[in-house]
Amino acid sequence: MNEKTQNNDNSGAYGVSRLLGDTAQIIGELKTARYLRSAMYFSVTTICGCALFGAATGAFGGWELAMLDAVKLAGVAVFGYVLCLPSLYVFTCLSGTTLSFGRIAAFGLSSLAIMGCVLAALSPILWLFAVSTASAKFLVVFAIVLAAVAFYMATRPFKYATSEGVASSPVGSYAWFAVFVAVILQSLTLVRPMLSRPSDFAKTSGKCLFIQHFVETMKAG
Repeated sequence: MNEKTQNNDNSGAYGVSRLLGDTAQIIGELKTARYLRSAMYFSVTTICGCALFGAATGAFGGWELAMLDAVKLAGVAVFGYVLCLPSLYVFTCLSGTTLSFGRIAAFGLSSLAIMGCVLAALSPILWLFAVSTASAKFLVVFAIVLAAVAFYMATRPFKYATSEGVASSPVGSYAWFAVFVAVILQSLTLVRPMLSRPSDFAKTSGKCLFIQHFVETMKAG
């Protein structure tokens, strides 16, 4: 009876530990009728993780900037994913899938949810450096390194794409994720600056490539 109860609990659980430790099974469940429930959980996890990371980054300039950066980073994640949904569908179909658009969208969200979990876990570390250092250059580089770790971990679902019947090859998923990262980086230029106080926002305007934004931040910091 205990074993049956445990199985029922596991079948309905979408906790962080299951997402990270049993990724293959969760990816397989996207083919069932419960994929919408998974997509909702993945979305909330992504938004919360990005918001925490944004708040930790903004702590460099005080609590007001921390709140603004939390909204900015969560918004960038949502905005970037919506822009990349068509390419996710096309790339996954080219990789040999017969899943519906909704299930493919949930598959992409599983990657972002893992990214959100890692960002949330790294946020306390980033916060410590944000409130204890006066070097914007260091904080920018440190935040990029931590984000790179999260991006790397976010590719975990792709290696299960073949074994769980999501696609015949994971190549398309990896190619899409590279595009998604580029979109996220460019989207950050729309909400810049991230490390300046609200009173300084008017000083930053105009079109800017994300590489140029990084160089300008390093020079100014």
